[in-house]
Amino acid sequence: MKLAARLGLTEGQTYTLAIGLAFALVTAMIGIPPTLRDHARQSFGDQMAAAAETAPVRNPDVAPAAPLVVAESPAPTLPAADFAGPTVAAQPYESVEPPMEPEHPESYDDGGATGEVHSVAALTGAPHGIAVNPSNGAFFVATDRIVQFRPDGSQARTIDVPGSPALGGLALDAGGALLTVVPASHKVLRVDLASGAVTELATIPNVAPYNAPSPRAVAVDRTGRIYVADAGQSTVWRIDGNKATAWLTAGEFLSPQSAGPVGVAVDGDGNVIVAVGSTPVALTGVVYRVPVGADGAAGTPSQVWRSSPNDTPTGVAVSGTGRIAVTLAGSNKVVVLDKAGAVLATATSDLGTPVAAATRGRSVLVANQATSTVVRVVAD
Repeated sequence: MKLAARLGLTEGQTYTLAIGLAFALVTAMIGIPPTLRDHARQSFGDQMAAAAETAPVRNPDVAPAAPLVVAESPAPTLPAADFAGPTVAAQPYESVEPPMEPEHPESYDDGGATGEVHSVAALTGAPHGIAVNPSNGAFFVATDRIVQFRPDGSQARTIDVPGSPALGGLALDAGGALLTVVPASHKVLRVDLASGAVTELATIPNVAPYNAPSPRAVAVDRTGRIYVADAGQSTVWRIDGNKATAWLTAGEFLSPQSAGPVGVAVDGDGNVIVAVGSTPVALTGVVYRVPVGADGAAGTPSQVWRSSPNDTPTGVAVSGTGRIAVTLAGSNKVVVLDKAGAVLATATSDLGTPVAAATRGRSVLVANQATSTVVRVVAD
């Protein structure tokens, strides 16, 4: 800076001189090509010559003027509320699988004429029971595990039931949990659909001298009472808390030759509908209607319908209008009855050993054991 003052250079000319010297030093070190280097030197020399011609002659007796200082305005400071976004508390992550994404009743097909059969879903194992969520049309199938389906028949998830080689019937209780039975261990289980937790409700006791218990189906009435059809001991049990109480053990149910009650459902009037697989009367199956007393006791059963020999009823379901659908594994059919027991339609197509049924809208969903499929039979 002292040299610049002696030469009378301005501040801008001094910076130009410094930059030029630095450029010359760098080009000498890294070896910029001669043409570019010479051009730079020529340009620098021209700038220095121009600076010398235009530089004012400094009077040594006059003090240089003080540099001009421009005051800068400070940047405005905004209050925090002007730019701060909303504060969101961190939410804990829970790895809990929901039972199923929300569905709507209109997301499944429920049309057709009475007795028509429509395909719904394919399974990877042989089914033994089926239940429907009436609020959205989703359904559940019991194999060696529980398979949950969306209303359109696409699979949503599976729930393992430890220690159960094969499950029996299914039903939803008043709290939205799934009930199932295990024929081999004689147990009645409740499955929490939110967590998948499985708890034991009761064990069917062995009371008959000629057969072991064999629970096949389960149903729940509007008061929350649970009924279990026990084919092995020809008995319908009622589950009270953690206790199984023999609810119906009369008539043909007591016969050692009977295949016993294999299906159970509850109609809109609160009656229990029981399907018996085979009786000593020409090996025919029977559907009974059993009224429930004010104290919860079973009334006198009345016959609704009797099958042909070797039809072998295996399951029963009741529609909202009171129509009764019966699966017949022996003859590979599903019959639709009115309340009085008259046959309205007989479905035969796309069936492969139908073993269980559950009501959904105007139809019943039927589980086929031989073909591992679920079909829809129009009942209303």
